[in-house]
Amino acid sequence: MGPDSSDSAEFRTLLERELGGSLPSDRIERVVEFREEVLRENAVQNLTRITEPTAFLEGHVLDVVHLEKSGLVEFPALDLGAGMGVPGLLHRLLFGKDGETTWISSDSEGSKADFVRRMAEKFGLTDLTATPLRGEEVLARRSVGAVVSRAVGPVSRIYGWIRKCSTWNTLVFLK
Repeated sequence: MGPDSSDSAEFRTLLERELGGSLPSDRIERVVEFREEVLRENAVQNLTRITEPTAFLEGHVLDVVHLEKSGLVEFPALDLGAGMGVPGLLHRLLFGKDGETTWISSDSEGSKADFVRRMAEKFGLTDLTATPLRGEEVLARRSVGAVVSRAVGPVSRIYGWIRKCSTWNTLVFLK
């Protein structure tokens, strides 16, 4: 099911209430547009079950806000198991600075990586790369400051995938 205008208006109002004092209106509008794209794509492939305006804010946007406030992410950063682009793409839309906030979005499901690539193009994010490679394959080719992962499996499994890849300094799990 695609977005309807009242749903997007409700989401915009929630964003403005929650983040309006700290983010310019153009950033808020980009997040509204991103959510609309996620909802459209969700009809084609399963990106998220968290779609309702309040749930999307609390389950996706605020996770990224808290990640930014934590100060734990060093760039370039790898978004491991990126799915629909959270946290990497959404972080870049909310807080990224051109040339300073480089994300590598990695998802072994090619269709999800393709969605993130299309969103990066749509929003003109030239410093966000989307790849269908597994995280350990990315780390074998590229050095990053942080690896960030959200809900792609148990901590022991994720760590097992990347523990021998010594190209990262910080590991952040969001749940």
